[in-house]
Amino acid sequence: MKIFLDTSVLIEYIKGNKTKLFESIVSEDNNLYINSIVYSNL
Repeated sequence: MKIFLDTSVLIEYIKGNKTKLFESIVSEDNNLYINSIVYSNL
């Protein structure tokens, strides 16, 4: 599955606020995508 990750999701993960939804997305065989704007916000 292709999944676009928003800035807020990634920032919360970096801060240590891991959610069950995010962990399940990462642990499954998904293609995760971000764009250059999201990347620049990190």
